[in-house]
Amino acid sequence: KARIVSDMLPLLEQIQKKHPHVLIVGTTNRPETLDSAAVRPGRFNLHIEIPLPEAKDMPHILGIHAQDLVANDRLSFLRKDEEGRILDQRGLDMICRNMYGHKMSGADIRACLQEARIQALMRHCAEIGAFSAPSAVPCVTEEDFSKAIERIARKKGGKDVPSSRSTQDPSVSLLAPFKESTGKALSAVDQLILGSRDEKNKVLYDRGLVLSEENLQRLTEQVFIPRAPALKEKAKSLGIAPTSGLILYGPPGTGKTLLAEKLKDLIGFKNVEMTSIRPATLLHGKVGESEKAIKDLFAGLRDGKRHFVFMDEMDSLLSKRTSKSHSEHHESVIAQFLAELESIADNEKIFFVGATNRLESLDPAVVRNGRLGCRLEMKLPDQSERARLLEVIFSKIHEEGEVHLHQDVDYQKLAKLPCLSQTSGASINALKDALRREIWIERDTSQIEEDKKGLGTKIPTSNLTTQDLQDMIERHYG
Repeated sequence: KARIVSDMLPLLEQIQKKHPHVLIVGTTNRPETLDSAAVRPGRFNLHIEIPLPEAKDMPHILGIHAQDLVANDRLSFLRKDEEGRILDQRGLDMICRNMYGHKMSGADIRACLQEARIQALMRHCAEIGAFSAPSAVPCVTEEDFSKAIERIARKKGGKDVPSSRSTQDPSVSLLAPFKESTGKALSAVDQLILGSRDEKNKVLYDRGLVLSEENLQRLTEQVFIPRAPALKEKAKSLGIAPTSGLILYGPPGTGKTLLAEKLKDLIGFKNVEMTSIRPATLLHGKVGESEKAIKDLFAGLRDGKRHFVFMDEMDSLLSKRTSKSHSEHHESVIAQFLAELESIADNEKIFFVGATNRLESLDPAVVRNGRLGCRLEMKLPDQSERARLLEVIFSKIHEEGEVHLHQDVDYQKLAKLPCLSQTSGASINALKDALRREIWIERDTSQIEEDKKGLGTKIPTSNLTTQDLQDMIERHYG
């Protein structure tokens, strides 16, 4: 770094003397880390701090981002005269005070507006009973903004919160109308379901994937709806742009990679091969090589074709730059990646999914609104979800004829086993392979059981009871 600084400083002075018409602007989130020689008079001598907006600035910033809604009278809390002049903006002032109280930045204000637009469309869809029903474009209300601000504020605090949208009518499903409005592409939603739908918890199961209703709703709002053919025009008229990426976070084995694979098919990238990025392949020992690898990677993504990108363990590349364990070289790698990520933010042909087990270790600049602000927490299954998972995986073996289960198997009892209390969906899904292995051992050893007494696993291959399955699960988890 010292060599780079020493080479750069004379160049800055030369530019100032020989090319006075050239203006160089630098930005940083951490001015205290800059070399004092670079910010002295004669070099970067003009320093402008851009603080969070004041309360008086909020209406102006929000008005800039909501010009389309104001012009088309789609803000229900603004009263205007015949000439278009605003007569009463008390509702707007209240919304701005709420945002100011949460110390929101310009990017946060824009995210709140985007969230409010989505809330308005979701409310409109719930009111008309089906996403595909023709109706006028809805207005954004104060309540839509309140819900939006609540969600963005929780995200800023590191806590994602499900939408508080009311679904009092149980017949109004998030999934069913979405299927109606997107035709063949939406039939792929059924691929997420293995076995019947648990109506009480509304959880989807497939190979250990537990997708909660909250996550399904979030995906519907942020990803599915802006891309649904029947809603595209309404979303566009409300200024709703499809999100270009999201972050999946949670413990290992909760289905982050599996969900990414499913999303690829659901949002129009079915015939596109998923581009998997391994952070280790982007890190090189020589200075500048890592940055070049990242630049080349994103240059390939901007070739005009459709790309679905998945980066697992993204925290290994994009962890907080305040970490003492990071070198200056690593910090420049993160900065390069963020710049490239910004370049694809509005590209609808590229969808980026990142996965991590440690959301708290990611650099705040990565998860801020405007980059990868949409996050889904993939949790370990609770007791009811474990019971449903066990029922699905063991019933599948039963249906395939590999083993016969007793009709009165108590899956709730199995789900309460202490050894399963902190078990992921992937681990529970692996139980079917464990059961198969025990059956194979039983069959292979049955012919020499007398000579090899005690080595075979004595599990009957038909009419397995709750106790048989419990014994197998406890053996599998030691």
